[in-house]
Amino acid sequence: MALFGCYLILFVIVDYLHPVPAFGAQGVEGRGKFRLGWLLLALGYAVVTLFFVPITTLWVFVPIWVVHLCALGIKARAMKQAKPYGRLVVYLLYHLGAALTFALYFLYLSRSGLGECATPRFGILADSGLMKPQNLYGFLLFLYVCLTGAQLMRLFLDIVYRKVPEYATKLYPEGEKRTEITNTVMTGRMIGILERALVFIFVIANNLSGIPFILTAKSLARFKQLNDRDFAEYYLIGTLFSVLIALCGGFILRFSF
Repeated sequence: MALFGCYLILFVIVDYLHPVPAFGAQGVEGRGKFRLGWLLLALGYAVVTLFFVPITTLWVFVPIWVVHLCALGIKARAMKQAKPYGRLVVYLLYHLGAALTFALYFLYLSRSGLGECATPRFGILADSGLMKPQNLYGFLLFLYVCLTGAQLMRLFLDIVYRKVPEYATKLYPEGEKRTEITNTVMTGRMIGILERALVFIFVIANNLSGIPFILTAKSLARFKQLNDRDFAEYYLIGTLFSVLIALCGGFILRFSF
């Protein structure tokens, strides 16, 4: 069902907008902002659903929104209290639980006959092919690689450096100054997202020879910092894990159809 795929896509986007905090600094910054995120989540579900169902049947899908809102709160609290390994387990269970909840509820709707209303109401969506299952599946996997991959990177590095408090700050080469632009734009995370996106595209395009050029370009940007052994090891671990996520996602999509 197209709406099921759209819900999962929205779930991944919301998960990225509520990022996993660094271990040792898991306090929720700005509770007002966090609660606003919950409101925007409910609004996002409503807007997406209205593309498929009349407003009179919108109530049918409200339980899914409520479950997701509750799960988001539980995840935030669990992340704050758990140790590095536990944080990874909580995060994976959060995603697995959401997928199962969505699937079971949509299965219930289809068997009860209520799911028949969840078809695109606008011709441009129905005729464009965007709502085809394979297209939604491919886009969902792409988002998982790019966005969820960023969260998995944080959790994986938290486990590797679990005995080094505030490791992200300490691993920066001594004397290296972070500018206001660097702190604001989050260039490291954006580079990682673009890296995984390009690797994913090269894999599904069967052009693996292009991957080394991505890694070379990324290394050139960090060339001077690689003189620091600790940073070089941190950089290598992060890069290899990032590429591994993109390769897995690309090959899964490539051999799915």
